[in-house]
Amino acid sequence: WCQLSAKVTQPSGSVQEIPSQLLEDSVFMFNFAPIETGTHEFVVENMGRPIINCPRTVKVSAVADPHAQPTVKFPDISKTQIFPNQILKLPVHLYPDDAPHLKVVCRHLDLDHMIPVTIDCDAAEPGKMVATLTLCNGGNYELSFLVKGRHAALSPMQFFVEGCVYDMQCVLKSQPPDDHVFTFTAGTVSFQVENTIPEKPTELFVEVIQPSSAAVNIPTDNLNNN
Repeated sequence: WCQLSAKVTQPSGSVQEIPSQLLEDSVFMFNFAPIETGTHEFVVENMGRPIINCPRTVKVSAVADPHAQPTVKFPDISKTQIFPNQILKLPVHLYPDDAPHLKVVCRHLDLDHMIPVTIDCDAAEPGKMVATLTLCNGGNYELSFLVKGRHAALSPMQFFVEGCVYDMQCVLKSQPPDDHVFTFTAGTVSFQVENTIPEKPTELFVEVIQPSSAAVNIPTDNLNNN
């Protein structure tokens, strides 16, 4: 049988008793929230005598270690089954002060292509963000969570998307702005579609749906073989 007690001597010299919590048989937990910076000395006693390896010291600093990993929690999707065109909404939890500095970066490793990621805050829960991304192609991806340029634990994380790497090889390269107004005398409306995998041939079919709901086929011009 043991009668454990603990106390801490703070840098100012004041001594504070630390309450104990019984977690399970013969396992005790002691919690202490420091209110001073500097070196603290802890001692745990059994029936008035220090136990082995006591006393111990710990240094408390008011300035965070600039090289320490930021505290960020996010789901581990490295073993999750994911399919093309699936929209991922990943909850990200971190300190509210770090939330404005959060950056989430996603890269398709096989195509060396960056995937757009949007980050939204949860107004009802400070410190909770939601990272949203759409994975159009199959293959290997890498997802990074950074705060002020520093990777969080488990970052970068690699994961796999089922399906062909080249499922979505054509992307809209340039187009008129959505709110642009054209007149009949302004000429033709042009936009470009780029084949992001030039070594893989593709056949494009384009049509325009007019306000009358009539569909008109649009001829295509190959500008530079892609």
